[in-house]
Amino acid sequence: MRDLVDTVRTFRSHAVGWVVLALAFALLAAIETVLSPHFALWLDELFSLWTTDPALPLKASAGRITGDSNPPLYYALLRFVRAFVAEPTSAILLSNGIALLAASTFVLWISARAGKPLLACLGIAAFALSGPTLFFFQEGRAYFLSNSLVFALAWQAALTVDDPAVQAPPVRLVLLGAAAALSHVFAGLAAGAIAAGLLACGLFGRRRDLVLQGVVLGGSTTVVFGLWLASAIGTVGNIGWIQFSLAHVTTAMLYVVLLAVGNKMLAPLVVFLGYAAWLKRARPLLILFAIAFTVFIALPIAVSFHTPLITGRYWQIGAPALIVLLVFLARAFSMPPATPWGYAAAIGVALYLVVATVKGFASVRFLLGSESAWSGANLVAKLAKDCPSGAVRIKALGFDSALATDLYSVASGLPASAFVTADAAPPLAARDAPCPVIGWGENVTQHDFAPLTAPEADILKTLNVEGSPGDFTIVRHPSGFVVLRAPTPAHSIHSP
Repeated sequence: MRDLVDTVRTFRSHAVGWVVLALAFALLAAIETVLSPHFALWLDELFSLWTTDPALPLKASAGRITGDSNPPLYYALLRFVRAFVAEPTSAILLSNGIALLAASTFVLWISARAGKPLLACLGIAAFALSGPTLFFFQEGRAYFLSNSLVFALAWQAALTVDDPAVQAPPVRLVLLGAAAALSHVFAGLAAGAIAAGLLACGLFGRRRDLVLQGVVLGGSTTVVFGLWLASAIGTVGNIGWIQFSLAHVTTAMLYVVLLAVGNKMLAPLVVFLGYAAWLKRARPLLILFAIAFTVFIALPIAVSFHTPLITGRYWQIGAPALIVLLVFLARAFSMPPATPWGYAAAIGVALYLVVATVKGFASVRFLLGSESAWSGANLVAKLAKDCPSGAVRIKALGFDSALATDLYSVASGLPASAFVTADAAPPLAARDAPCPVIGWGENVTQHDFAPLTAPEADILKTLNVEGSPGDFTIVRHPSGFVVLRAPTPAHSIHSP
């Protein structure tokens, strides 16, 4: 009880931190509101919604949640939230909000116990306004949950390395490592990489406590991840689409840089790291994160020679660790006996994080505009709501027909019985179609097929439909199309 009272008193004495934190969360909400017109569900998010369908019995839900090539923690969280929140987008936002609140509360708690609540408020603000948060907070995948866990883990490690008086109980490290391993493969990798950094700091600094923490965190993460992997080894084929080449690795790295800090932001980062290497009190932090980033980058490259698994989305899961490093370096730069150069460097880091937020916002707008969103869903939902069963032909997306049908159903809100895969349907004359919507394709972009430029004959062929130009209208968008029967009211023909 005394610890709780002391913690509350510590928070009350740092009103500035609370103001900064409140402003950061308000700005995050404002930015997400500004970006909301660009939000749209894409294939992986629809799969998340299919996996966590609240109408399913718990046994069936568990089968879907544990039967994927991704660990189950995010699906379990979303399934729980959807039991109380029916609207999918609201459930996604609430799930990610829970992740942000949990990580923020944890960081505030351990920092207040160490007498550093203001530092925690500044760090949480930087994380909340970072490019990865701005982008993934609205997305129905495991990335934001993973980012939140990596932020919490990196903060715990940095706090322990920075202050020898701070100790992380083994149970806490076991829980953090297990949660990371069960949220995403690369979150588990990040936990293991941070454990390696702790171990290195302990060996170089002759701190047995850090060695023990590294072993506990790394061991728990490895065991939990190994148990999950043993149960999911048969789903490895689900990531067969990932390619491994110098060009793909470079693209992934550029993706992380643009989202995490923005274009032309590496040079000042190198300056900050160089100054930190010269400053003795900052070197342990550099060792921690240098080892962690080395493992996090090098291990996936090594594994990819056997099984490719590198994408920009996966690698960005480690980005919150960079934010933690910069916040702690700013503190180290300004600690007594600080020089004018040290204060200047601390202010420079703060400005750097502000600029990174601005650039991150620009990157997010670009990425949202280039996503393969299922933009035809609203049009189909409007025009096909009264159509008979099997009236709308769809592309199967490479899945079995039942799953493909379910995903189109989730996207449009129409019953699955409204759709039939084109491969399973007999030839149809467009003028004889029983529904204003003849067919619908999403995520159909291929090397030799681009929906925006594909000839009308090729689009009809993919749906097993025949017709003359006056029999149909095609509404296109970058990753899909909707084929409408003519005549269709002019006001209904538009790209949502």
